[in-house]
Amino acid sequence: MSGIESDVSPVAGSSSTAPTRTTVQHQQLPPRPKLVLTYPSAEVRTRPSSSRSKDDEEYVPYELSGLTPLSTHEEGEDWVSIISAPAHAPIESWLHVMQSLIRHPERTSSNILRAGIVAETNEDASTATLRGKGWKKQWTIRRELVPRRPNLDWRMEQDCSLFYRYSLDEEHEDEPVEAVIVYTPLIGDTSHAKIGLSDSNTLRGQPPSNEALIPFYHPKVRALAFHFHPSSHPTPLPTDSNDGEPTFGTLSISLIPFSPSPPAFSPTHRLTRVAHSLLTTLHMHTWGHRHDYTKRVHHDTLVPRTLYQDTYLALKVRYAGELIAGWAEATDPRKHVFEEMGIAAFLIGLWSLHYGGEEGWKGKVRFVDVGCGNGLLTYILMREGFQGIGLDLRKRKSWANFTAQGARLEEWNFNPSSLLTESAEQWKGAWLLGNHADQLTPWIPVLATHCGAQGFINLPCCYYALDGSRNFDLTLRGDVSRNEQYLAYVRRIQERFAWKVELDPLRIPSTKNWCFVGRTREKVDEEVLRERVKTAVEEALRTGWAVGDPTTT
Repeated sequence: MSGIESDVSPVAGSSSTAPTRTTVQHQQLPPRPKLVLTYPSAEVRTRPSSSRSKDDEEYVPYELSGLTPLSTHEEGEDWVSIISAPAHAPIESWLHVMQSLIRHPERTSSNILRAGIVAETNEDASTATLRGKGWKKQWTIRRELVPRRPNLDWRMEQDCSLFYRYSLDEEHEDEPVEAVIVYTPLIGDTSHAKIGLSDSNTLRGQPPSNEALIPFYHPKVRALAFHFHPSSHPTPLPTDSNDGEPTFGTLSISLIPFSPSPPAFSPTHRLTRVAHSLLTTLHMHTWGHRHDYTKRVHHDTLVPRTLYQDTYLALKVRYAGELIAGWAEATDPRKHVFEEMGIAAFLIGLWSLHYGGEEGWKGKVRFVDVGCGNGLLTYILMREGFQGIGLDLRKRKSWANFTAQGARLEEWNFNPSSLLTESAEQWKGAWLLGNHADQLTPWIPVLATHCGAQGFINLPCCYYALDGSRNFDLTLRGDVSRNEQYLAYVRRIQERFAWKVELDPLRIPSTKNWCFVGRTREKVDEEVLRERVKTAVEEALRTGWAVGDPTTT
């Protein structure tokens, strides 16, 4: 037993609510059909057709790209159909997913950090018709793509426009018979050293004249188009491998290449492989949308993604190189450096919001890194102008270098009995940081209550109860992982010691990324809280509290 659950349990007269799960229950989707791919331009360049029959030769207009042709006869100046496959979800799912991917391009490329929306425009249908061909622009979203490696790649702008082609038949003239979303790359950040532009101001927002102006994270094309050609009604696909799953039309991708371009685009061509990856992502997400997939985990609930990512990138540029090069531990430096920088970025973002970002706000923050391990988090926060101390049972190799540069790192042995006898004045008003603190994890909210902390963060790692053992109460019912049970256990302790529970799964390279945040106190009589602390301590000591040797992180 945990040594405190008898006091926490609703059976003991507590008003605590039922245990809460951290994530939604795993959702089992039907098996996703295998993509049946075709490559229209594998042998000879083929334009994307808008024809409803073989006798009707009609193609997607070049004008949808928004580009001005460089010449009227150059072969590379038109759309090329690259890849297509049956659509196993309706056009509504396709449109939902495309709009989501426009706002979250990082889901299609790990080299993209995020997109910022510059402008959104809804078109007047009466003026958006394209030369009587039945095509009408519906809307345009201009976005700025932010690279994950800003020292190597530059920001690029892009127009993302939705077009519907309507039937020319008067009886069905209000029914779209085809949809296309066109991505048109535009020059964005012209000041980046790698882009090599001299006349920067006049070129911003213009289409790139050559592929050298396209950053690494984007296909080297003048325009990219995602097509949905719906069927008149869902039909089973005639293949044994997909068990008769209905198809709702055809998904395809086409592009306008830079000149010179090859006479054909084989399945192994770089642009074809990129298109294959994009089509696979579309297939996966539209299938999930069709079957009402619910995301299990929601990031950035406490610190906005933009604030977190910008802070993280700034820390990475300032410290990553020197920290990795000078790593003194036997562990993987990259994992630890990037993980601790991610936690530091989250803390800095959280604190900036908490203190309103007013001038001199960093001077108001004090922290105690409880179970600081290698001391890296304490060191980074010190370098960023925050005052605090890191405490751990045993000194680590890294400490010599960090303390030489001003970080406060000290050996400290926690014993629950100290909460009954020693003053906690030095911790009063500080933020307690429980960063994978092992046996100290369940004690973080207890310590925060006892010493009158300003708040705390707590990232559980190994599964320890308040008595220092690995036996904690399993309060969740059903098929629930041990990790989920432990998160529920830590949540109950936080609630019991009068802290409002806030949770955020951090964007760090660790599977143990759930971060509990305590920054708001519930109204509970102080005498009641002192009695709860006393009960927790007595139970821990009665069952033989002991802290094992810390890990060598």
